[in-house]
Amino acid sequence: MGVRLNSIILSVAFALALSVFSCGKSDEAPAGGDTAVRQTADASLPDRLELKKAVEKAGFLTASFRPFPATGERETGQVVVYKSEKASSGGAIYLKSIGGKTAPIWHWHFTDAAPDSAYPVDIDEDGMWDIRIVMSNGRFRDFIQDDTFTLAARLRNDWIAMNGTSSPPTNPDHAMWKCFDGSARTAWSSSLEGRDEVFLEVMAPFGVQRGILSIQTIDDGRPSKCILYADGKKVKEFKLENETGIQKIQIGSAIQNATQVRFVVRSTYGKDKTVSIAEFSLE
Repeated sequence: MGVRLNSIILSVAFALALSVFSCGKSDEAPAGGDTAVRQTADASLPDRLELKKAVEKAGFLTASFRPFPATGERETGQVVVYKSEKASSGGAIYLKSIGGKTAPIWHWHFTDAAPDSAYPVDIDEDGMWDIRIVMSNGRFRDFIQDDTFTLAARLRNDWIAMNGTSSPPTNPDHAMWKCFDGSARTAWSSSLEGRDEVFLEVMAPFGVQRGILSIQTIDDGRPSKCILYADGKKVKEFKLENETGIQKIQIGSAIQNATQVRFVVRSTYGKDKTVSIAEFSLE
């Protein structure tokens, strides 16, 4: 599901009206190609202003805004980088526009660093764009496509950050990012064997809009008893249905101002002790 290097970087023309909107290495930002990218971004000044308003509404500042590779010739991509006023935290959001609709594809948030910019770089030289996020202190963090994220995911209905934490996956092919990749054929999986519970934890720096949790299950490892926590407080205990597909749970106002959400599974249907979640979202 990767984005190839010969993908055309199109100029961005969005009309956004948003209500709310691995490891570091010491190095400099990649050289070359940045001037042309900046000129293209400057040509979309009204859209930059719309994004700036959305970011500021959430209490952050816009650090940079630039076009980014997309997955098809009729699609356009962009990355907005934001940070707190004291440059202590921030993040980067990759957005895609398809057929006039613009929405997030991937969101990274950092509580220990403030990003300044993001660049498309083929870090592992496999012919696919990866992303390098440069921090205010000059260090950067690299994220490898099809290893920790994908640019080919579906348009999302939420603004949660995907670089959260989880119980140990059963193997690398079932890592946490697989429940954000837009595919029902892949899943995050973690075993309850020897544990009372397994969990997914995500950050929500822009809050939760409607308070709706969506879980997509597959044929195996269907969760049964679940608990949702918002900023460390239990807000809902519930059971999912023993069926395959998308299930939506109305959480409501109890979670709308949360900045950190933990989804806990304590049991599964049948004898299978492995929990599997194909897709996870929190609108």
